[in-house]
Amino acid sequence: MEAADHAWERCRFDRRNPVYTYREPTEKPGEFREATCSECFRKYKTEFKTLMREAGFPKRFLSLTLDQLDSRSKVQEYLENFPALKEQGKGLLIAGNVGTGKTQLIVSLAVELVKRYLVAARFITCFDLLKLFKKALTDSWAASELTELQEAELVIIDDIGSSRLSEFDQAELANFIDKRYQVIRPIVITTNLSKKDLAEFIGERSISRAGPLIMEIMPQKIRLSLICS
Repeated sequence: MEAADHAWERCRFDRRNPVYTYREPTEKPGEFREATCSECFRKYKTEFKTLMREAGFPKRFLSLTLDQLDSRSKVQEYLENFPALKEQGKGLLIAGNVGTGKTQLIVSLAVELVKRYLVAARFITCFDLLKLFKKALTDSWAASELTELQEAELVIIDDIGSSRLSEFDQAELANFIDKRYQVIRPIVITTNLSKKDLAEFIGERSISRAGPLIMEIMPQKIRLSLICS
């Protein structure tokens, strides 16, 4: 009956619960097993492939899944609670030294978010984002690309602090973060700066709006340093 009711609705695809399951009777009376709607699963796979293609994740970091990383426990809370955190516009800020696996961790997390929740994520390095700010001043395609980033369900800005910011860069980055904050859209950020240095780099206000969940990645290991509301 569950399967029939669902089929009657013609498999309405719900991204909040992308693969429909129902209780299917077994050969033994009174016993049931979980079954998956094949049509929902087909739609899920199609949507997943599209979102992965549009996300722009670096191919180099797609070979490892979150389950294969020792550091996965540090972002598990964000993964498990993402639907509620997304509704509040809460992002994730991961800070640490060069070579401590920040990009790998965040890409593996983002792939898992896409897989589990069909999140429309967009990945961009800070360097490319700064170039996009300048290009958008005179290029309509770049301006459209920047608007899409501002409105994306989840944005990942990788490697803030790898190069110095001009006053224009700082103002545009702060404006980008503020616009995301205003529409309650989360941002995930990685940086090689400490929280104090990052606050000086892009402004304390931007930090408070970009990453209410703060992690610190230390050489050779990852540890949770601060979680604030």
